[in-house]
Amino acid sequence: MPPLTQAQYSDKEGRILQAINAIKNGHLKSIRQAAESYDIPRATIQRRIHGMTSRRDSTPNSQKLTPYEESALVQYILDLDSRGFPPRPQDVQEMADLLLSERGESPVRVNWTTNFIKRRTELKAKFSRKYDYKRAKCEDPKIIQGWFSLVRNTVAKYGILEQDIYNFDEAGFAMGVIATAKALLPFIIFKAQNHLSAWYEDSGLPDDWVITLSENGWTSNSIGYEWIQHFDRHTNARTIGTYRLLILDGHESHLSAQFQHYCTERKIITLCMPPHSSHILQPLDLEFLSAFKEAFKATFTEQNIKSGFRATGLVPYEPRNVLSHLNLHLRTPTPPILEKHIKDRIVRHQNSSPTSINDAVSCLVKGAEMMMHSAVLLLVKGAEIMMHSAVLLKAEVKALQAANEQKKRRERKRKRRIMQGGSLSVREGEDILQTAEVDAQLRTEVASESSQQVGSKGRQKRCGLCGIMGHNSPIAMELQYLDALVVGAGFGGIYQLKKLLDQGLNVRAIDIADDVGGTWYWNRYPGAMSDTQSFLYRYSWDEEDLKTYPWDSHYLQANEILGYLKHVVNKYNLRKHFQFKTELLSAQWSDEERRWIVTLSANEVLKVKYLVTGLGLLSKTNFPNIPNLDKYEGELYHTARWPENANLKGKRVGIIGNGSTGIQVITALGKAEEVKQLISFQRNPQYSVPARNGPVSAEHRNHVNKTYREIWDQAKNSLFAYGFEETKRPTFSVTPEVREQIFEDAWRKGNGFRFMFWTFSDITVNEEANKVACEFIRTKICQTVNDPEKARKLCPTDWYARRPLCDTGYYEQFNRDNVDVVDIKTNPITELTPTGIKTADGTLYELDVIICATGFDAVDGNYTRIAIQGRNGHTLKDHWAQTGPTSYLGISVPQFPNLFMITGPNGPFSNLPPAIECHVEIISDLIATAEKNSSTLIRAPSVANGVNDTKATDGNNIINGVNRQTSGLINSITCENGIIEAEPHAEKQWTELCDEMSSKSLFRKVDSWIFGANIQGKKTTSMFWFGGLGPYRKTVQKILEDDMKGFKRF
Repeated sequence: MPPLTQAQYSDKEGRILQAINAIKNGHLKSIRQAAESYDIPRATIQRRIHGMTSRRDSTPNSQKLTPYEESALVQYILDLDSRGFPPRPQDVQEMADLLLSERGESPVRVNWTTNFIKRRTELKAKFSRKYDYKRAKCEDPKIIQGWFSLVRNTVAKYGILEQDIYNFDEAGFAMGVIATAKALLPFIIFKAQNHLSAWYEDSGLPDDWVITLSENGWTSNSIGYEWIQHFDRHTNARTIGTYRLLILDGHESHLSAQFQHYCTERKIITLCMPPHSSHILQPLDLEFLSAFKEAFKATFTEQNIKSGFRATGLVPYEPRNVLSHLNLHLRTPTPPILEKHIKDRIVRHQNSSPTSINDAVSCLVKGAEMMMHSAVLLLVKGAEIMMHSAVLLKAEVKALQAANEQKKRRERKRKRRIMQGGSLSVREGEDILQTAEVDAQLRTEVASESSQQVGSKGRQKRCGLCGIMGHNSPIAMELQYLDALVVGAGFGGIYQLKKLLDQGLNVRAIDIADDVGGTWYWNRYPGAMSDTQSFLYRYSWDEEDLKTYPWDSHYLQANEILGYLKHVVNKYNLRKHFQFKTELLSAQWSDEERRWIVTLSANEVLKVKYLVTGLGLLSKTNFPNIPNLDKYEGELYHTARWPENANLKGKRVGIIGNGSTGIQVITALGKAEEVKQLISFQRNPQYSVPARNGPVSAEHRNHVNKTYREIWDQAKNSLFAYGFEETKRPTFSVTPEVREQIFEDAWRKGNGFRFMFWTFSDITVNEEANKVACEFIRTKICQTVNDPEKARKLCPTDWYARRPLCDTGYYEQFNRDNVDVVDIKTNPITELTPTGIKTADGTLYELDVIICATGFDAVDGNYTRIAIQGRNGHTLKDHWAQTGPTSYLGISVPQFPNLFMITGPNGPFSNLPPAIECHVEIISDLIATAEKNSSTLIRAPSVANGVNDTKATDGNNIINGVNRQTSGLINSITCENGIIEAEPHAEKQWTELCDEMSSKSLFRKVDSWIFGANIQGKKTTSMFWFGGLGPYRKTVQKILEDDMKGFKRF
């Protein structure tokens, strides 16, 4: 019987349901009547009444995966195909088995893949076909262009940096290289079943090379999986962005489900080159391995091999080839021969007298005596020669015996198996041999010292590098001891380095960049500018420099901030203490050594007492998750990784994102009047007020110089350190006319923080007050933007409760004919096409350049990607997995002794340079306390400049009206020195306090990076102290003066 069509099936299913309802409602008394009335087999109705589902609604026997699992598998297959890895049926089956194994189910059967492909219309099976010669040489421009588009779009889609791009190939060994000219450790493949000791004894190989085994000497799926783990171990910590890109060829080991599943979990994006194209597209093949192979071929040629046999006279057989080179002449002494002389005498006297004969006989006798004497002399000489030869032969035999014994020992060692299968680095192989030798020596000692009882546990090994018991480092690195390591070269890292050097400590600072600057090193997009006025966006502790260092405008551009930081580093001779182009790969706390064991990318291992991290609040980029981002063929950039050679002149440009960065880029590109078209794709319109940037007059600069001390004193003790006094005036305490004038004054003065916190005290906590401020800004937008439709799109409808923004002419740019805005909240982006952005209404915006101004994974983004392990191997990522990022005072985390974070989670929400200074000074004081040689508790005196409580203001009611008391923090301190660590209960109570402070704020009612809401899957939580900088400093001072409440020392 042919299968039912959809219409037939629907009709039959409807009749079945009607029949069942008729029976249940009593309209029909029996199943037989229902079957006859609705023309349905009686057995069918009977089965359905007893709970059996229809065949279409039930899962077929061949469909072992759930619908969600199948959909995920389809999407995964399509993703692989888009990256040049179309899987084979066997690979699809492995993927399905992998999904089933995750929930403990048995594997699929033989025909499952075939049925799966038939069932899923999105998939289609094709046979691979041979390329013609032109395709085999990959000279088709379409193929090459498609490959480069795929690479560019993949890099853009995942925000991959050049430092995170790798290439991998095999040539008798597996090798990987990074685009920035660093080679990964080789992965040597031997044709064998066991690791032999001789490979690791005097092999001459570097300690960190890895050896693995293969039955045929070639890469297998299991070896491919081992290599990707090897790759991950040696690249994960050095990764700067979120994803790594790995360029591969189409070898089957790269297509296995296990390989691809591991890459997905570890955020490794793989791209497969077009078939038969590695000779022009693969970096390793094109430059390195090709040269290696050519050198190999040039040496092991037929001619060279034959020449070797010919030179030794073996093939063809020709001894003269050897003998002709010998310069030896053998000589043997010959005794005098008298026989001929005697015979001549006898013949001469044959018929002579007896006298002549007697003379001849006498002569003969004399001759015989002479001959006998000579023979004896020869025998003596021969004996002497034989004796000397025997001595020489004896010595030679002894030497040969010794050489033979040594050869036998080598052979025994060579055949000594140390491990079956798997992979070992050279250092690990040496460690196994060393362990075996130690064990053998221990057994010998046990046997010889029978009078002593030896414990059964044996000796635990101590790492020769870091000194930690129980392991041995597999990587040969230089070991150094430091008092402190500072990670980061921005505002925090520079000041922290200087403070600790001033305390007389041995300190080093590192940064992945090649110069100082921190976040300002990376953010060089058009219009990049601080939102704090110039006189406060700097350090406060050098009054002479404050007065003399030049700044010409009210706000600093990115290049000016970089120039200032370089100036400070040079002025205080700090550059020699920085180590650039260096990553923190891992950090592990050792309770035994009371130090952090830190591994750096520069092949160094440091043992440091204090680890201080200045990784930055806004440094890990966030790329939008848009379908087919990798399909786009134009230029795609992220503002946090802006290329120096970007040229937008005459191009159609789209900008996704309109936060602080997006507003700055749109304003700068609009003013430049170079782009052909500029479109802002905005999800949430922003409330932005003028910054009022402009040149600084001499009178203004002189006034600032004269009052700098008072300016900084006021800033440090205010809420946000923006150079103005936050008001305590409620919105509705004045008349509407006065309120309007106050808003107007703030608009004229400029700055987002000023408008939000200088005008009225309750804008962020009172909904009605917030509505009044919103309406004022919306009116200004409509007055500025001429086109009513553009103005409508640019007017926000949400609360005025994000980080307050300011601009230098943002709304004015939309009065240009070539600048437009698209509302992607009501008309979302559905996908990227090769030519542009497509929205839900079907409109395609064709663009030459797409700029992602989509911000950062703020606060903890850079911490969770680094393997920072505290006590018992507990990582920061583990610690924050359930609650989100937390700390005590934004500085210290329980289980992580002597780890101090500059602007860590739940630090003050304010102007960053003053907040950074505060944290650096607190950390420096904590380290000074730990350095004091006393086993009793030491009261921290006044806690230096960071928490000076003079003139500290209590802005309790300005943000949310919460009473910020810390009396609940319980003091629990151990009376030993050297280590400082936050108490778990102190961190918990500090986190609760921060959460309480923000609970009544309207900031909690909008999606904002301040609470982690901009990152998909990230736990939304309070990540800042909303009480203000001044109250924060005052609170911390009380804690530290109260015997460091919430900290414990060992």
